[in-house]
Amino acid sequence: AALRMARMGPALAARGLGGPAGRVGVYAPAVDRNPYHPQMVRDARIQYRRVALVDGIAPLIDLDCAREVGGADCADNPRGYGVDVWLSLRAHSAGWPVVVDHQLVIRHRYHTTARSVDGFMDAAARAEHDYMTRRLGPAWRDEVARLQHQWTDETTL
Repeated sequence: AALRMARMGPALAARGLGGPAGRVGVYAPAVDRNPYHPQMVRDARIQYRRVALVDGIAPLIDLDCAREVGGADCADNPRGYGVDVWLSLRAHSAGWPVVVDHQLVIRHRYHTTARSVDGFMDAAARAEHDYMTRRLGPAWRDEVARLQHQWTDETTL
């Protein structure tokens, strides 16, 4: 993943799209399925997809990017749901490339651990709603849904 991320930055920079020094800000592998984020479901026909936000299953985050956008803004979100989306969206808004690698795919079992703790999922959903409402407003779900469908596919690396 680190090697692919290192190759993507200069490839984007050559087209005037890379972050500082031709680096990717947030990198995530594609997944075999994702009930929440269609931009992350693998499409084997492409190399990678430039997106506005990612599901934080297994991201690599450039530390300079994280510092520039204020880090993981999570002090008021003890369960963590939404922190990944907000961080990647801030990186994208700051001009850092946010990419999903469609040639590196993981299988993820959603909420397996979270569901093993009584009440965690309900508490996490409430915390995420409050967190995202404070950052994107009461229609945050609509905004995230809109952004999930904005992407550019890259077929070469």
